[in-house]
Amino acid sequence: MDETTVVDLTEPPPVPERRKRRPFRFLFKLIVVLLVLLFAGLYIGLGQIPHVEPDPDLATGFVDQTFLLIGSDSRADLPDDLAGSFGDFGGERSDVVILAHPTGGTLQLLSLPRDLKVTIEGHGTNKINAAYAFGGAALLAQTATEATGIPINHVVEIDFAGFAGLVDALGGIDIAFPNAARDTKSGLEVAAGTTRIDGATALAFSRSRSYQENINGSWVSVDADDIGRTSRQQKALESMLHRIASVEGLARSPLFFGKLSTATRVDSGLNPLDVFTTAYGMWRADVDGATVPVRFSNEGGVSYVVFDGDKADEVIARFRRGEPLTPTE
Repeated sequence: MDETTVVDLTEPPPVPERRKRRPFRFLFKLIVVLLVLLFAGLYIGLGQIPHVEPDPDLATGFVDQTFLLIGSDSRADLPDDLAGSFGDFGGERSDVVILAHPTGGTLQLLSLPRDLKVTIEGHGTNKINAAYAFGGAALLAQTATEATGIPINHVVEIDFAGFAGLVDALGGIDIAFPNAARDTKSGLEVAAGTTRIDGATALAFSRSRSYQENINGSWVSVDADDIGRTSRQQKALESMLHRIASVEGLARSPLFFGKLSTATRVDSGLNPLDVFTTAYGMWRADVDGATVPVRFSNEGGVSYVVFDGDKADEVIARFRRGEPLTPTE
């Protein structure tokens, strides 16, 4: 006869050993909380962004889309710490013109200098920043497409105060300065090293066209022109994207998205979910930035920059194909 195991059901079951707490559980919960806050900020902020109306013939869709990023030089609504720092000019012009193209794991940024010579429909030959003054985002988008052959899907624009406010909402951005730097016209003044700069300083850095570095005890002009400024603008934008993607940036996301609702204007084809999906891809992406190659030209006493022949054609073609803007050997 087989042996039978007898279990005494009157005895309480053994108490399992208490599991040790695992540190990653707290981190996981923290990430969940931060994501909830991020989506709350998205709902409250992005859902209220006022719209601008670009050309209705602009392309639609979100596969390898191209964004036109416009930074206007409007002095309206400047805070007290910025008022008077950038002159007193009426109206608005496009101080920043950047084509942004998320493709794969890379965010391509192609800057168009504001003095680029173009043909503006209904206004003849002029600098590209005049298109915004004549017809706002719609005419600038049309002009940029005609000049480069790059279809534009969506438009995002921001002014001086808005840009500075977004940087401050993130608690500043980190910029590496190889030497102490200054621009007596824009108000920039920073020490050497990696520095966390506030909104006012980030704006002065991005707008600098009289940029100088202290090299061996002397102030020397370095990339002190519109081409150098486009590089600084891209550097500031890249630093902002890295800051947003950081743990501290995620914690500050409700502030950031709340500010975004008043600082940014987008075309009517964008909705909050589209913005979040695209922005999330941008934050995680590597940044590949370039300024379209140009050369200086003086025509009838007016200073322009014009596309530099085959060099400009090659960079524009690489941007359209989603290839590295600066080929490696």
